[in-house]
Amino acid sequence: MFAMASRPICPGDAVTVAVLVAEMLRRGADADWSVKAGSLEWDVERTVVHILGSLAKHTLYLASRTSRYIAWSGQKFPGATHADLIHSVEWCGRALANVAAETPPDVRAFHTLGMADAEGYVALDCFHMLEHAHDVALGLELYFDAPSEICEAVLARHYPWLPIDAAPWSTLLWVAGRTVIPGQDPFDQFIGPVLAPLAEWDGSIPRHPPKPPTEWVFEREQRRWRPVAAY
Repeated sequence: MFAMASRPICPGDAVTVAVLVAEMLRRGADADWSVKAGSLEWDVERTVVHILGSLAKHTLYLASRTSRYIAWSGQKFPGATHADLIHSVEWCGRALANVAAETPPDVRAFHTLGMADAEGYVALDCFHMLEHAHDVALGLELYFDAPSEICEAVLARHYPWLPIDAAPWSTLLWVAGRTVIPGQDPFDQFIGPVLAPLAEWDGSIPRHPPKPPTEWVFEREQRRWRPVAAY
């Protein structure tokens, strides 16, 4: 089980993962990035741009501490080269880590799945970078492996109920819908991660809402966040 990881997730993990992803991408910098990224419908370039957009927007949410969605969607900078995108992956990861390190533990920021703290966002983006690095590596026919300690910390932070004894990297890919684990059913993709601190988790398994909320409001009497709008 991963409910008790060897250590918690930390801001520096975002840097470690971003650097690993950038190093893998550099090995394929001269390859054709128009090929599909693994099982995705996206090509490699779009997948890398998606990683960048998520890192940038999540950093913006955490820095702003907003409880409402920000109506912005990142796009590739015109004329950006593969080398530019690779550089950006590493430094967007560093930006998230820097903001997370300076964010007090009681701060929350918007996400469609709930109000997240800094630790929740770091775990979310480590997961996101790793799953898409796997996709890109398949598309470019490159080897990519993830640190077991970070995978374990991510899983324990977001999916503390998982009774899985497989290797942490294999389990993360199973949760992401990228692989199978013998004896286990496919992971339910409607299940979402725990984004708030685990100390506030009520033990129930979170699920993606039918309509993603655009705002959360804190109810002081119930001491909980509730969604107030939907797309």
